[in-house]
Amino acid sequence: MVSGMHESALGQVEEVRLSNGLTLLLAPEPESEVFTIMLWVPAGVRTEAPGQSGISHFVEHCYSLGSAHLAPREIDAVVQSLGGTKNAFTSYDYTAYYANLPRSALGRIIELEADRFLEPLFPCEAVQKELEVVKEERRLRADNTIAGPVNERLFDLAYRTHPYRNPIVGRAEDIERFDAGTARQYFEESYGTDGATFILVGGFDLDSATEHFSRCFGGAPLRPSRRRGSQAEPELESEARALMRREGVTSSLLSVAYRGPDIDHPDAAAMALLSTILVGGRAGRLQRSLIRKRRLASSVSGGFWALRDPGPFQLTMVPQDGIDFDELEAAFERTVSTFIDEGPTEDELRRAKAQRLLSKLSVLESTQGRAHALGVYQTTSRRGFRAHSESFSRLRAVEMEDVRRVASRYLRAPGRVTVWQEPPLGGPTTRRLARASVASSVCDEAPASSAFSARAVGPVASEDAGLPTAQTAGVSRRVFDEGTVLLTEQTGRLPICAIRLSLEAGSALDPQGLAGLAMITADALRTGTDTLTEECVAEGFARFGTGLSVSPGLESVQLRLVARSADLAPVLELMMEVLTRPTLAPEVVDRLRAEHRCRLRTSWGRPSELLHLGMLRGLFGAHPYGRPVAGTPSGLMAVRAEDVREQYARLYQPSRMIVAIAGAFDPREAEAVMARSLAAWRPAESAEPPPRLEPLGPQPAARSIAIHKKSQTQAHIAMVQRVCSRTHDDWEKLVLLNALLGGAGLASRIPARVRTMEALAYSARSSLNSRDLTGILTFSAQTRIEGVHRAQSAIREEVTRLVEGDLGEAEFERIKARIRGSLPFRTETVAAKASALLTAERRGLPLDYLERQIARIERLGREEVLEAARRHIQLDAFTQVVVAPNGPALESCCAGRPIVRWGYEDFDVA
Repeated sequence: MVSGMHESALGQVEEVRLSNGLTLLLAPEPESEVFTIMLWVPAGVRTEAPGQSGISHFVEHCYSLGSAHLAPREIDAVVQSLGGTKNAFTSYDYTAYYANLPRSALGRIIELEADRFLEPLFPCEAVQKELEVVKEERRLRADNTIAGPVNERLFDLAYRTHPYRNPIVGRAEDIERFDAGTARQYFEESYGTDGATFILVGGFDLDSATEHFSRCFGGAPLRPSRRRGSQAEPELESEARALMRREGVTSSLLSVAYRGPDIDHPDAAAMALLSTILVGGRAGRLQRSLIRKRRLASSVSGGFWALRDPGPFQLTMVPQDGIDFDELEAAFERTVSTFIDEGPTEDELRRAKAQRLLSKLSVLESTQGRAHALGVYQTTSRRGFRAHSESFSRLRAVEMEDVRRVASRYLRAPGRVTVWQEPPLGGPTTRRLARASVASSVCDEAPASSAFSARAVGPVASEDAGLPTAQTAGVSRRVFDEGTVLLTEQTGRLPICAIRLSLEAGSALDPQGLAGLAMITADALRTGTDTLTEECVAEGFARFGTGLSVSPGLESVQLRLVARSADLAPVLELMMEVLTRPTLAPEVVDRLRAEHRCRLRTSWGRPSELLHLGMLRGLFGAHPYGRPVAGTPSGLMAVRAEDVREQYARLYQPSRMIVAIAGAFDPREAEAVMARSLAAWRPAESAEPPPRLEPLGPQPAARSIAIHKKSQTQAHIAMVQRVCSRTHDDWEKLVLLNALLGGAGLASRIPARVRTMEALAYSARSSLNSRDLTGILTFSAQTRIEGVHRAQSAIREEVTRLVEGDLGEAEFERIKARIRGSLPFRTETVAAKASALLTAERRGLPLDYLERQIARIERLGREEVLEAARRHIQLDAFTQVVVAPNGPALESCCAGRPIVRWGYEDFDVA
């Protein structure tokens, strides 16, 4: 065994190399009560042979199907009993497995990991079932999405020979050929001891961890990896283009890709900054040019994939209604061409560096984030995990000329790949193929100045429901004269803080006929103040490396951001100016109305969104809770500037506002900024009083809702019911029941039955959500069309078993351990802590409600939980919703109940 200590951006990292080649990266934090363990294997799309696309992802699924001492999926239940969670993911260069656990579980989890890594089993029957699960995952992630087929076509054109051309989940025809022998062979070739790395970060003793690993793994012989790389990819000599028309698609997309450098290339840091300058939030050039200035696109997204081999710089644009692709593409090309000629400004580069560095720093908050950062570089960079620390200095060293040169080198038109997607002929958008050199067949400005100066980015380095009035577990609560509540908590190991601001101004308060008013009003906050233009606002936040997120919900609107602690005062001051002094100009409202209507069409093209809309309408009918938060097409089109101004005057009041800040900062500084901002705020007076949320009526009668969605190969199903709210005495019992049924991972009943035993779905789960007036209990799954009835029946049977009392003490205690173990991870980041404070204040809960909830759950007995199940879970009262094409799947959801048939147009009710 060889070991050595190294310094990294996350502190001391002990690197241990066992005699069989296995690498350990150990980063202990003695004060932490939890840890993350990860296994990283350099097996991904890059190492897949022709005809085996998706094999890495398939083996990831099979890795938990048994070992010398574990039955199939037994590890899920064991980890749950230890109070932990586990999962895995596959990417282009690697496959990774992780578990988050309390520190008491260290020895046991290392034993479990050794058992499945050194002596895995691939039982034929279990593997065959998992193959069906993978097929459902492909349908869910690729076939039945708006962007999935576009991305596959884009990568297929961008890479002619390199395996990166293949989707991570695999091609359908390749997946069909997989079996237990295929999985076993790929495992033996790719999961060598000489290439795998175990990473441990968090609360553990270094000597003890090293001893456990040495005992469990050290005696194993060398198992060499026999898949080491991929073939070189020739340069693209000409532009490749394709047009796709798909049935069932409701919106158009334009997706573009360029071939970039690999992660170790000297140009990689400059390419990352180039990506941020062009598409890094609202300050990005493409957002400014294509959305706000020219009003050609409703959204622009993308970025640079830093991979082991040259990765793509990918961009996706959604055109505004009525905009021809040629017009959008021409404007995009002009923006890129200008950037190549002129390069970035000093402000743009400074902002991009601040954004990138803060993003990298924020990842290091959680144990899983730190383990993930080490693992990505360990498996992707040829310099290993040390490249993670080097990446900070490499970003800081990039100059303006570096970015301009990189743009000129990589953003070349001859090496570009362009894919359009639009609805079938006669849909909202059509285009002509303007260029003669189509490489594939057709398938059925100057930046504004900112008023904010730049700052240098430094080195990274009791059971009652009453509210405390001063200090609770390090939390301060202050109520200003204006009625605003400020909650602050000094916490965290890194110099960052999170701000969460909430206003009672959600979509449930939209006037009749104006569904979407809350969305437009909230979005308009970022479009300028009486002293700052929209560009100045966007650039002001970006200068500090952050961006302001505005998130309207049913009951409230939230403003969110994470910033460096040193920048708290100016960032909070800018946030308050945006909130208290917006212009809400008529031309801005006109633009936002068009953007949101276009985004709505894209969103409603997703079966998951249609399912959600059906659930809301089925549960709440005409009550405001039944409205889509994003509005409806007709509701959005009815919104005018005067409606926005009146909504703002009625609802955006300091007495309706809560601010929560958590992190390493001085609360007195935050209080001073808030006091100044509130004193200067002169809220507009409304002619009407603020609306009140109307009470709910009785539980709706049970019925089935069938929503027709053309061209789907998969049905989305849900069973949903209203239950008690979070303040009810039975809430913790419902939390436990939800975890038992499907909210605590694959060992929970519904996923264990629907996914593991019957292989009907990739995702099958239970969820429990809270509103001010009610709770919502949902059981859901996505299954192949012909599996709808079986999936529904399986869910009902599992719920019935529990309600009728089939619950053993071992399972009961296991779920309690899982909930208990989750608490530290639920508040591990400053953003999560700020959100928890906000929730407590909004719901009238103690500020330490999460700890109290765990204590209540610990005291619960099996019989009282089952009694609560009989009180609240009424199978005959559930509303069933299914999204599928017309046919037997829709018919099968009736089950003798009244049935309501809806289509896309039926949700367009203002």
